[in-house]
Amino acid sequence: MPNFSITFFNTTIETSNSYADLSTDDNTCNLDHIGTPTHTSSPILKQKSKPFKQNKKQSTVPPLRVLTINFQSMKNKKPEIDEIIDSCQPDVIFGTETWLSNDTSAYEYISPSKYTIYTKNRKDGYGGVLLAITNTLITSHVPELDTDCELIWAKITPTGNKTTYLEHIIDHHQTKGNH
Repeated sequence: MPNFSITFFNTTIETSNSYADLSTDDNTCNLDHIGTPTHTSSPILKQKSKPFKQNKKQSTVPPLRVLTINFQSMKNKKPEIDEIIDSCQPDVIFGTETWLSNDTSAYEYISPSKYTIYTKNRKDGYGGVLLAITNTLITSHVPELDTDCELIWAKITPTGNKTTYLEHIIDHHQTKGNH
């Protein structure tokens, strides 16, 4: 076997930069006046011709903080789960691969004082989905939308706003075991 430490690691690599700094006073490329692009991947919002009204009511509903996590078994991971929830402070947790059975509650791993939890476990003890929603939101399970698939539905009904439906599903081709 060749000794790569001599042939590869003792090689000198040229590190000088042959390009000029864009912030120089050279006027060959003035980036301030290049205009708008002819084509973009995102639509350019048109400016409203009406002036902005200061007395317009602005939405006071904060955006939802969402955490998507593949637990690869929640068993024996309570400290890690507590740490990630404390650091991210999500409003909604979409969890996959909980590996919980119907005789094990997700509330053993996620605090019932902070979250309402909806789960769907598999009989073989693998897979499983979890949907945890902060108790500061009004939520409920939507059993009429459940199927035999590995998915769970819940809805959020905020005060004064439209109901939001949340669905969490696992791609059956990526889970362990047979269905």
